[in-house]
Amino acid sequence: MTEPPKGKASITQMSGGLLIVMPPPRRWFMVAGLAFYVAFWVGFPLVVFGDAGWSGAFSVWIVVFVAVWLYCGAVCAYLSLWLIAGREVVIIDETALATRQETPMRTRSETYDIRDVHDLRATSEWLPEPPTDSWFWRIQCSPERGEAIWGLAGGHIAFDYHNRTHRFAAGLDEAEAQQIVARIIERFPSLGESGQA
Repeated sequence: MTEPPKGKASITQMSGGLLIVMPPPRRWFMVAGLAFYVAFWVGFPLVVFGDAGWSGAFSVWIVVFVAVWLYCGAVCAYLSLWLIAGREVVIIDETALATRQETPMRTRSETYDIRDVHDLRATSEWLPEPPTDSWFWRIQCSPERGEAIWGLAGGHIAFDYHNRTHRFAAGLDEAEAQQIVARIIERFPSLGESGQA
């Protein structure tokens, strides 16, 4: 018989609630692509500007190029750290549901009033829902859907907060998400209730 795989998430019972720690999606082909880009990012300016100097008509162009180049490098460094060493943390207590995406470089967090969190559920649809039915927006233009590709948005656990659906647990599959939702609702039954009056 095949041994069941261990879950990726850890759930800790705290005095006031739950602490859930999950990895981001480990998409190693993206890490390899980012590593290649970083090597290119370091090498290209050395080859192009090695003997060019900073004088003459190229000086303004060089400053703009270097600014854009540094920004792209910082984004790639952040994405690499997120995919390799990041973690998604969810803290639920009697007053709030807080989600955090932690890397050694930066932490992004959101906090939701638990009284307004409803219909916590596991879902097979892990991408955020687009705000419009436009095909172009669905495929190309939604920033949240772009972040979901890197595991920075979306996930198999969803909840409703005011007029929007929010998601987390991008690094988990649907089966583990269902187990986590069951543990959360066991501890906080009101989160599983619909917000409809």
